[in-house]
Amino acid sequence: VGRFRRALPPVDNRAQRSADRLRQWLHELRTPVNAMQGYAEVIQQQVFGPTPHEYRALAATIAGDSARILAGFDELDRLARLETGELDLEAGESDFAAIVRAQVGQLQTVLGPRVARFDAEIAEAPAPMALAQNEAEMLGWRILATLAGATGAGENVALALALDGEQVALRVQLPAKLAETEDVFVSDVRSGGSTLSSGIFGAGFSLRLARAEARAAGGELLREEGVLILALPLLTGVDALPS
Repeated sequence: VGRFRRALPPVDNRAQRSADRLRQWLHELRTPVNAMQGYAEVIQQQVFGPTPHEYRALAATIAGDSARILAGFDELDRLARLETGELDLEAGESDFAAIVRAQVGQLQTVLGPRVARFDAEIAEAPAPMALAQNEAEMLGWRILATLAGATGAGENVALALALDGEQVALRVQLPAKLAETEDVFVSDVRSGGSTLSSGIFGAGFSLRLARAEARAAGGELLREEGVLILALPLLTGVDALPS
């Protein structure tokens, strides 16, 4: 008993090789950053004895910077795994309308001192999705906080969430800083001193990561003129099996 077949050439998956190299590179970088963070925390907490307040303050700054760098590494790794199909978002059930409503309320308090706001119209009906609560919250916050961070003083940003057939659509007007960029997914626009950070790689990277998360959830994130549109599939009911 045997098998006779034509030998196929190996598939040249350039994206996969690039992702593998990126993960190896991140692994090498995490080691010294972890060490710096650990020693900084030892100094700040005076584990080995009293330390002058000036050095403790410097150590606290180093520990904070290290944490932000490690968070950036995690986002790079997450993007690489999502874009190569190696990572699936956690399944579950969540109400995206309730999530957006709560997050917009939180962001209004941050935008208020800048006399800026979201002019929001959010559907009252629930928008159930087959996505874990933490995954849906992360996706919503990544988009809304990035746009809020790029919103200028006195600027009003229109936002609408509506149910459209078997999907929920979130439409958000791009702030002026992002609207004038040719490609929002490669933009290097920063928060500009805002308490809301778009991450160490800028708004473009955060939106690209959000796009990869949306696609992994069976949806899409795209730009149409001056509007950013997030479309996600709704959780549909399952017919009971016949007895």
